Amino acid sequence: MVNIYRSRVSLTGGIAGAGVSTMYWAASAPPGAAAISAAVGGFWDAIVGNMVNDISATLSPELEEVDPATGRLVDVHAMTGWTKTGFDTGEPMPWATQGLIRWRTGVTTGTPAKEIRGRTYIPGVPVAKSTGGRPSTAYQTTLTAAVTAAVTTPTTVDLLIYSPKTAAAYVVTSGSGWGEFAVLRSRRD
Repeated sequence: MVNIYRSRVSLTGGIAGAGVSTMYWAASAPPGAAAISAAVGGFWDAIVGNMVNDISATLSPELEEVDPATGRLVDVHAMTGWTKTGFDTGEPMPWATQGLIRWRTGVTTGTPAKEIRGRTYIPGVPVAKSTGGRPSTAYQTTLTAAVTAAVTTPTTVDLLIYSPKTAAAYVVTSGSGWGEFAVLRSRRD
């Protein structure tokens, strides 16, 4: 089985402190560090205009190579890191209220069959991006643009959903911004 690559973006600021967004990738020319840095950057570029300005997203300069069969780290490659800061000056919603992108692979597994799916939580949502307690249409459009940036724009890397349960990774084929706000809770909650 071919190894996969893990990128990590640290999310800092706001009243809650820190978080992390992890994405997995396959590269046509491994490790594909430059292409992965650009793909993750394109994804967050599409989002930061709709994050409050005290939230920052920072890509780690370490691209981790992972064996999907075991989930173990195989190697670490250098990658160009970056920091992107939200630039909406509006009032933030409560930290627990986050945008949500739901990723789809179109691959089903198990009994009963379930589709392999993933999620990315987006912190720092401005109050102005809410309509009647739900994400506004414009905000959902922004999240969909981020999906396009991650799924269709890169030509030498593929965004993956890694499933430790099946010990395999699956190519993301689509995704969308959810029409509700989401809450990301720790396993200790």
